[in-house]
Amino acid sequence: MYNVNAGGDSIKIDLNNEYNDVDLSYSFTEEECEKAGILKLDDLKISGYIKKNGSDHYIDLSLDGEMTLTCDLTLEPVSQKIDVKIDGNVQELTENIINMENSIDIFPIVWENVLVEIPMKVVSEKPLEKTEGEGWKLITEEDNNENEFSKLKDIF
Repeated sequence: MYNVNAGGDSIKIDLNNEYNDVDLSYSFTEEECEKAGILKLDDLKISGYIKKNGSDHYIDLSLDGEMTLTCDLTLEPVSQKIDVKIDGNVQELTENIINMENSIDIFPIVWENVLVEIPMKVVSEKPLEKTEGEGWKLITEEDNNENEFSKLKDIF
């Protein structure tokens, strides 16, 4: 790590240098995870660099880790891989972020990219143990796509 301070909900990078190496592991708090519907997100590996190019700063980061989400069908924990590449001009990526004097907090950039990795629907790969019960039956996509007129044929 070179000129990087991480803690709480901030990851500050000193922009006084021409080149800043970023190599750290960050664990998100329960509160941060809970707000996003994540059960657990520990040891997110953040690696890359921030390089000064004239008056601009260029960022090139990789995020690698695993978050635990809740299965929408079974409510069981499901692991979801995070493998994200972030690159671009720091000023463009941080339009709405206030830069401190000669330093930047990259936490909002990292957090935004983690949130984008959360799928709309989380489903475990394990088969369901119970697909019907008293007064209910799980309808699969195949069942749901049946022709409605074929159901009428069974009635008459």
